[in-house]
Amino acid sequence: MSIFEKCIPNNTDLDQTYIIEARMKSFILPELPNNDELQSIASKISATTVDCFSYEYGRAPISLSSNDVKDIIEFYNKNIFTSVLTSFDNGKICVWVPDHHEYFVIFGSEAAVEMIKNSGIFEYPFDEYVTDLESPASKFVLLNMKKKYTV
Repeated sequence: MSIFEKCIPNNTDLDQTYIIEARMKSFILPELPNNDELQSIASKISATTVDCFSYEYGRAPISLSSNDVKDIIEFYNKNIFTSVLTSFDNGKICVWVPDHHEYFVIFGSEAAVEMIKNSGIFEYPFDEYVTDLESPASKFVLLNMKKKYTV
């Protein structure tokens, strides 16, 4: 079973239960990661393989596997209007970007997640982003997503 099939059942959303049962850690960030941030994640964990899956709800994913993060970044940019799951080193660390781009989730081994979280790669804290929103409905939804995907 691929990392995609484990994480995204029925080609829908990231499965919080999988993260918990696999004893992984996760955290949420605002909007979507940029190319430099993806490159920095790969560099921080010394990734040798990267798999990227682009999908729309209920449809089979399009995937690309590569040893070169530049290939993955090109694939990511080409498919940014869909949901994208990027897996570094077979799930050591993953980045899930849902198609609406209001947030993304980083998950993986506890050590890798803590390294990325404390690395300074991401400078805009999720809580600050939510505080700056004017819509109470958006705040409510995003705070629920934070609760769901912070493990």
